[in-house]
Order: sequence, then structure tokens, then C-alpha cells
Amino acid sequence: MKNEAVIVLGLALEKAIPFFKANNARLAELFGDTPAELDEVLGEAFCACVEWGEFDSWGIDSVNALLPIKNSEILLSVDELYDEIGMPIDVESDDPYEFFMPTLQAQLAKHNLQLLEICTLDEAAFFAEENTRLVCVSTAAGCVEALNALLGDLGLALM
Repeated sequence: MKNEAVIVLGLALEKAIPFFKANNARLAELFGDTPAELDEVLGEAFCACVEWGEFDSWGIDSVNALLPIKNSEILLSVDELYDEIGMPIDVESDDPYEFFMPTLQAQLAKHNLQLLEICTLDEAAFFAEENTRLVCVSTAAGCVEALNALLGDLGLALM
């Protein structure tokens, strides 16, 4: 990746991900000859690996630890999805992503934030990874689109 492209990518990451500060030397190193994983670039402070089966116990903690959420003094909760004895209220939803994400996104929307998943390009289509990697981004107009345009050249996208 050329130096100018690294700088543009760094600026796009900073604009889309609150509190993220790009290290252009590190970006150039990671995206040098072979593309790096975006979670490697962002680190644990900005990317949470989520196992949906355990989300309501330890997974919510890893998402709450993301700097954009933590520094915005937000504490996400999924308690409203369970009754008083701990059973899921919506027993029809068999997809954990669809069970948890609307509640999380609604809480973040009040702060102009959203969670997006890091996806990879495979034969002209983007796919979510088996191990979900979530990034908290700004909902400001155009910032995710601009970042995705750059990430697309690296075989990545936030969706």
C-alpha cells in the first residue's frame, strides 16, 4: 500500500471510528505486501470478537469495553430481552444476531453510533466471518461509506 493510500485510510478510520487514532507507520506495515486483518489494525480497544452463544454473559462486556462506547459513557444492556427468570422473551428468534443486534443498535443510535461487522470479500461478494468481529462506528453521513470504499480495495468491508 502506497504512503498516500495509508494516510487516506488512516484519516477514514479516524473519521468513522470515534476516538481512533491512526498510526500510519503501523498501517503501512500491516497493509504492506499482504493485507492484514482489520481487527489486527484496530486492536481490542476498537474491535470486539463475539461468540453469540455466550453474548449475554461475557460478550456484552467485550462490546461495552470498546473505546467509542466506553468513552461515550454508554453501558449497553440486553436485560430487556429476558423475563424475570432469565428466559428469552422472543422465543421465535433462533438467530442470535437478530435477537441481540436491534436492542444494541437502538441504544447506540441515541448517541449517533452503530455496531458493524467486519466482512471479507470472496468472489465479488462480502461475507461475515465465522467469528463475528464488531466495530463501533459513527453514524455521521458518509464516513462509513468512504471507509468502505477504501476497505473494498483491501477485500474488506464494514456491514
